[in-house]
Amino acid sequence: AKLAEAEQAYRGLLQRMDGESARDELVSVRLLAMVGIGRMLVFQGEPAKARPFLQQVIDSQDTRNDPSMLGAAYTALGKVVHAEAGAKQSSAKDEAERKVAYDLLEQALLHYLRVTELYGDRAERGDLYDARLSAARVFAALFSLTNDADCEAARSAFRYYVEAYKMLGAGADRNEVGRETQALKARLDKACAKPATPAPTQPPK
Repeated sequence: AKLAEAEQAYRGLLQRMDGESARDELVSVRLLAMVGIGRMLVFQGEPAKARPFLQQVIDSQDTRNDPSMLGAAYTALGKVVHAEAGAKQSSAKDEAERKVAYDLLEQALLHYLRVTELYGDRAERGDLYDARLSAARVFAALFSLTNDADCEAARSAFRYYVEAYKMLGAGADRNEVGRETQALKARLDKACAKPATPAPTQPPK
């Protein structure tokens, strides 16, 4: 209910500004309201409705030099595509449909990596954390889709998990991310650890 209330507040703000959108000082506020609407829709489980708001922000000429706003928009758009991938994956009936889900996961990952690699500390701290954790989860999902064969994806997942974990203070969120990190590390070690060099049967000559 509070998410829906926040969404309506953003919509009200956007509506009030629509008649004055030509004023330069309102452009960034209007775009922020659109990001807010998109995010609230994502959090309410309505990613398809969120996409057009977020895409307008990303496509706007006025956000090209605003890494903070782009970070927020791309993080939310990553969640939109991530949700689409999950829906495709759960309903996939054949290899072609599973490939569609895999491709969507990679698209979501690219959105998250725009935030972590291109905008970095210029993005809002909350968006950077969210993008790092989401990237870790997508890399882990890609690892799973290859039956734990893609060791590079697993190593990338572990790296982003650690980066997200370090951004948190003590508490339930940090404990949960820690559990996910340890579970992924156990799978990584099992599937991807290099075999030990066998001991020689005879002393080398």
